[in-house]
Amino acid sequence: MIAQPSTPPPIQVRAILAGYALFLKYKRWFFTCWVILFMTVWTMGMTTSFTNGPCRDTRKTAQDRLFYCNISITTSAVFSVSSLENSRRATLFLARGKIHSDLGQIEAAREDFRYALIAAAKGKQFLFPEVLRQPHVAQLFAVMKLEPENSVAYETWVEIVFDLACLDNRKTTLANGSFCAAR
Repeated sequence: MIAQPSTPPPIQVRAILAGYALFLKYKRWFFTCWVILFMTVWTMGMTTSFTNGPCRDTRKTAQDRLFYCNISITTSAVFSVSSLENSRRATLFLARGKIHSDLGQIEAAREDFRYALIAAAKGKQFLFPEVLRQPHVAQLFAVMKLEPENSVAYETWVEIVFDLACLDNRKTTLANGSFCAAR
């Protein structure tokens, strides 16, 4: 006698087919949602990268650079879910702060410089000598070192660095004494 292949009872077959039909029904919605999400994130990333260059282009007017920086900062906010991404965005805030200081908007420049330093420090407490060892903070200092020392941007930068360094009221000293006590 030949063994008959075992077939599932008709109720199980219907349940399997119903599950597969349900899967096929929502497959299109799942795929559509995935494509929309991917295109949104991809568009934000491309917009950020395309506006990042003109934000720093000194051949453009300050108003144009500010426009591009605002777009780049806004679109990069999608990626700022981690402290690492925030530290990468710090250079955008530094560039926008320099533009604000060129336009005479000192308070806006202070806010951007402060955010750039705190974001580059990855949200940790801003302890002055130790924070300079972090690569993103060191990069900000290297960029600002290229600024003329008598520029408004440089003076505002130094002011913000001193304010953040003296925030925790501990004795931070340089070679010629305490700079927190002098402020």
